Amino acid sequence: MSFSLYDEAVTNLILSRVKDNKIRVYKPDETKDLFATRADMNNDKPITLPLISIARDSNIEILDTNKQPLSFDGIKIQIEEQEDILLSRIPIKLNYQIDIWTKDQIDCENYVREFIFLLINNPVLTIFLPYNGTNLPQSCHLRLSNDIVDNSKTDTHLYKGQYTRMTLSFEIDDAYLYSMPIKKNSYIDDITVRVVDNNNVTDEIITINT
Repeated sequence: MSFSLYDEAVTNLILSRVKDNKIRVYKPDETKDLFATRADMNNDKPITLPLISIARDSNIEILDTNKQPLSFDGIKIQIEEQEDILLSRIPIKLNYQIDIWTKDQIDCENYVREFIFLLINNPVLTIFLPYNGTNLPQSCHLRLSNDIVDNSKTDTHLYKGQYTRMTLSFEIDDAYLYSMPIKKNSYIDDITVRVVDNNNVTDEIITINT
């Protein structure tokens, strides 16, 4: 139940608005070595635009470090005679950054506009936890930051003035780190009761049906 589940959900949300198959969307694990990855894919040919990169802040905030029922007892998602499967979780906050790279400023602004509407009008993000051959859905909410940043003049492997790069950022402050522990069940089959009557001691077994 790693953070990559959120990376996948964010990437799918962005891809839902990208209609041009020529535009490559880079996931957070690819963005770490964006230009090297792009060069490998293109056999070291010049980088082509537009492209979109999604990055996640490597610093992740744990919102509650105290032991809570939710962190160790969780909720039961499967109940069996011998064992129960629990869904335990710890609240965290994740921060994401979306960079839109284009040759033309107007194209970049158009993409930015599209993504602003997308993120504001679709704040619910659903991740799917792999469980018992199925995907267990869990929802969270993203919150777009107030700033749109033009990073076109920052130093990168591209030459200055040849591209426009605008940045949006948002955070997910109701995300969770999940765990699915198994809890073994204990049962009482019978109880032995010692009965004393006129100095006569007898043991009586009472069977409890569960």
